[in-house]
Amino acid sequence: MRHRLQTDELRHEAGFYFQRAGKASGGNHMNSQHAFSVLLKCTLVIMVVFAGLLPVSENVAAQSGGTTYPLREEFDNPSAFQYTAPDRVYISGGQVIWNVSRAAPYPQYVYRSIPEFSGDVRLTVRGQVNWYNNNCGVWAGIGDGFGGQHRGEATAVNFGFLGGGCGPVQPTTLPGTIVGGAGTYAWDYGESTTCNFWGNWLRINPGVPYEATLIVSGGTATLRVPGALGATQANGIPPFYSGPYNTLFVGITGGGDWPSCSGTIDYIEVEPLSTLVSLDIKPGSQPNAINCQNRNALVPVAVLTTENFNAVTIDHTTVRFEGAAEFHTNQRTGESQRHEEDVDGDGDIDLVFHFRFADTNLGCSSTEGTLTGYTYSGRVIRGTDSIWVNPAN
Repeated sequence: MRHRLQTDELRHEAGFYFQRAGKASGGNHMNSQHAFSVLLKCTLVIMVVFAGLLPVSENVAAQSGGTTYPLREEFDNPSAFQYTAPDRVYISGGQVIWNVSRAAPYPQYVYRSIPEFSGDVRLTVRGQVNWYNNNCGVWAGIGDGFGGQHRGEATAVNFGFLGGGCGPVQPTTLPGTIVGGAGTYAWDYGESTTCNFWGNWLRINPGVPYEATLIVSGGTATLRVPGALGATQANGIPPFYSGPYNTLFVGITGGGDWPSCSGTIDYIEVEPLSTLVSLDIKPGSQPNAINCQNRNALVPVAVLTTENFNAVTIDHTTVRFEGAAEFHTNQRTGESQRHEEDVDGDGDIDLVFHFRFADTNLGCSSTEGTLTGYTYSGRVIRGTDSIWVNPAN
């Protein structure tokens, strides 16, 4: 549940601050005071939750368990969506039908909430452009919310037509129907003096469906459209957004001039990509020898805290190592137990797991093992380390 996750993150971050304070200054008063303020904040959150003053969402808990993503929205349940302009953008027959105008004085969207996550993402959208009279199109993607005048930020694919009005930016490019990609999109389609929707795109034929894949990862965004006219790959428009993502949408915001256009969106597929973490199988052992004949052997695996990643932000209940969950569980609740310690002796707190060999997908010919999971904020994590399987050990 979201507020439980927030509370757990505060608790772990507070411990991280205390540990850092002692490491840096042997008990420096200011660092300790900062850590105390974090603990106080954590305590207040817990008190509010127990008092029932904060609503509890099940979405993130379900997502953190790894059962939600990849998510494929095929628009077969229209009642799951909110509609801001049902005469302009609506769902029918398993498609989003869009007939939008930039002159309309209101947002023109269908949208719904999705389980929140952050980080790199692969976004796949199938759609087509049917009719147009000038610069116009829709965005289909995921973002951080919807409401009021602020539409949030998003990662999205654009199906539309680009014509005149942008000569100073692309003076040699002929008008045409296109697919574009934006690593950060402000949920708007108002034309500005710099033609903010004019950038790297791929040409398509009108009246023909195309599948576009936009990958935002590691500070870059790549758009691929198989079957596009000419080039089939282009860079997304920077800068690049990394979440949080909690809303799926199709549409535009009015407020521009008169152009209008129409088309369809068949589906949107969302796949969070992983943040790489530092993994150490059998800490202190080199090579990482495992006797595959001992099916009940417990394999210790540590996720290490580094300068770029704090291991204690991981939701330990979501972690899987080659398909296996933490072996040690709470006898009363059945929940995976949590083990925090400094396994590499660098003064940082790491997270340690134990997996029964028989519960994993490893075999006598395996050469590496991979751990996956989620942080409390919904970021997907992944780490791999080598193993040496010795059946005669």
